[in-house]
Amino acid sequence: MVYDADERAILLSLTHARAIADFPNTNDSDLYRKIDGAMISVELVARAATFAYFDAYRSTKVVEAIEASGVAHYSNAPMTNGESAHYAFGLFREACAGYAGHRIKEYLRTYIELDRIRIDVHSWRLDPESAKKAVGWLELIYNTQMDRRVFGYDPSMLPFGSTTVPVSDAIKGFLDFYVLDSGISDRFRDSKNFNAMVSDIMRAEW
Repeated sequence: MVYDADERAILLSLTHARAIADFPNTNDSDLYRKIDGAMISVELVARAATFAYFDAYRSTKVVEAIEASGVAHYSNAPMTNGESAHYAFGLFREACAGYAGHRIKEYLRTYIELDRIRIDVHSWRLDPESAKKAVGWLELIYNTQMDRRVFGYDPSMLPFGSTTVPVSDAIKGFLDFYVLDSGISDRFRDSKNFNAMVSDIMRAEW
């Protein structure tokens, strides 16, 4: 099934809303179990939306250009099973879907956990000092996850072989701008949404 740009946006918005709505105030272990479970669904939807984007805009010059660049980039790419890639186009597509899915998942996970900290510190369930430490850990984890650049497997290989080649700067730039709409920053402190929540957390007083 092919989704247009508006349909993809609706799909991702619905996933976001459903994920957040599924987190009532509960014990931490149950909360994080639910977050982990929801993030799997978010990543799968984001991967599907990425494939849908390429299917919908495949005839455009910008997609034709990045696909040609991607095939060249992944041709004969080394794989974790010791072989070289057989199907560069399939590997390129999987790498794009993996990159976009991973970034959306980690962004949303960080957003939800920041919001949890914000709620807890203002309802006196978490002291300000502990909240600051928690924000620091979230920042470290987010930045580490956003540094990840190796994604994708060759769907023609059985068993599947994952690539060891990172997404190129050109592919990253294309995905960040066209697929992710420049909405997911490489760094925690570059996100306006995160900064707004952090400012609110830091204003908390006991």
